[in-house]
Amino acid sequence: MPVPAAGASMPQERGGGEPTPLQRAQAALQAGDDPAAQAAFRQVLSAQPENAVALRGLAVVNARLGLVPEAEAGYLKLLQQDGQDLQAQDGLIALQAQGADARQTEIRLQALLAAHPEFVFLNYGLGNLYVSLERWEDAQLAFLKAYRADPEHPDYLFSLAVSLDYLGKTPMAQRMYTLALKAAEKRPARFGRSQARARLAELERDGE
Repeated sequence: MPVPAAGASMPQERGGGEPTPLQRAQAALQAGDDPAAQAAFRQVLSAQPENAVALRGLAVVNARLGLVPEAEAGYLKLLQQDGQDLQAQDGLIALQAQGADARQTEIRLQALLAAHPEFVFLNYGLGNLYVSLERWEDAQLAFLKAYRADPEHPDYLFSLAVSLDYLGKTPMAQRMYTLALKAAEKRPARFGRSQARARLAELERDGE
C-alpha cells in the first residue's frame, strides 16, 4: 500500500570565472564548513536581504548548527516571499523534529500552525508525522484540512487517499486517488503515479 511522499534538495548556482560571494558560501556549505558558510551567507544577505538562495543556505547552516530559532526565522522569511517554496516548507517541517521525539514534534508543528494558520502545508507535515506513528485517523484529519485549503494539490489528495485506504474507507479512497492523478496532470506532484494507478486498479478489482 502506498505511503505519502516528501523530500527535496537545495539548488546550486553555477557560473564561470571568479566565484561570487554566494557561490563561495555555497561551496563552504557543501564542504561542511558550517561556520564559514554561515559567515558568507550573512555577508551576502547584508547586501541582498531578500536573496532567497542565501536565506535558504543560511537556514540550512543554522539548522545544522542547532540554531533552531534562527533557522526557523529564515524559513519563515522565505515562505513570506513565496508560500509555495517547497524546500522552505520541507526545511521548516524537518526543523520541528530536530532534537525532538514524536510528541515534541507534534507539539511544535501544532504551535507553528496556530501561529501561522496560512501555512496549510503544516497540516500536511503533521499528517505525515501521524503516518509514521500509524495514527491513521489523526493523519486523515490533518490531510483533510490540507486538502480543504488547497483541493487541487496532488500530494494532499494522494495522502488523504492513503489515509482513507488504510482506514478501510474504500469508495472515498478511490475517489481521492482518482482526483490526485488528475491533479498531477496539472501541477507538480511528488507521489508515485504508477503506484497510485496500481493501487486504484487493485481497489477497483476488489470491488467488482
